[in-house]
Amino acid sequence: MLTTVKGTVAAATTGRAVSRGRSARLVPFLFGVTARTELPGPVLVRPLCDLGLTPGAGRALIARLRADGYLAGTPDGRRVRYRLDGDLARGFDRLRAAGSQVPPWAGHFDALIYQVGEDQRAFRDQLRRSAVLAGFGLLAPGVLISVTDRFETLQPLLSQAPPGAVLYRSRLAMDDPTAAAAAAQAWNLAELDQTYRRHLCDMHAALSPTARTIERTGGAALRHFADLIGPVFVDMLRAPVLPPPLEPTSWALAELRVAVSHAQQAYFPPVSAHLRTLLTA
Repeated sequence: MLTTVKGTVAAATTGRAVSRGRSARLVPFLFGVTARTELPGPVLVRPLCDLGLTPGAGRALIARLRADGYLAGTPDGRRVRYRLDGDLARGFDRLRAAGSQVPPWAGHFDALIYQVGEDQRAFRDQLRRSAVLAGFGLLAPGVLISVTDRFETLQPLLSQAPPGAVLYRSRLAMDDPTAAAAAAQAWNLAELDQTYRRHLCDMHAALSPTARTIERTGGAALRHFADLIGPVFVDMLRAPVLPPPLEPTSWALAELRVAVSHAQQAYFPPVSAHLRTLLTA
């Protein structure tokens, strides 16, 4: 049921997709494990080399992310200090805050209904990517929904509409069972639950006494931690923060968060020691 339509909004096509490859996710991972909001270019390149990139590839990755609007740089003498920006920063902040505050169920979804021609496919794809990173789910072709009002995070994109694009900001009212079914469809919760359970198996194996006897220090510790935690964080970013009435009966996210916390406690000390060495070099 469409209860309100607040009017059309505009949108702009800015930025390109963040690469789905391993390299692109290494940058927000490093900001997370260093607990820094800014990192000088040389300091950012050093751990990227530990994670398998050459110095040239590390610098090229930083330049590409900056050109695409996912890193911002501030001159600092002969160096540049980088910070996460754009959709990458918003997704990172949402992941960091996940689970800290569960919104109440107000009886409706905030929705964006859009129709964008094939000649504006680049904008349409960017809109969907940005909306997913902001916490929206795709209920149906042309219908994005969110449990809370998240339009402010999309406003940089919703500032200039391409010719012919039709965009409506609206609300969809539903009873609890219907809303739970809609959430399961919009965020593909059944598939996500299976993915989280596979991650749980990997985490439990990594935390087993046998695995813990393997000595990992320096760059090896950082690589192991990135390989273990990085894919989990990428998939956790796909999870919506749902009020209890909308959560599926089978939902492994809470258990996965506990496993991630245990892995951080177990593996982070040698990682932290190695990063302190790199950051002070």
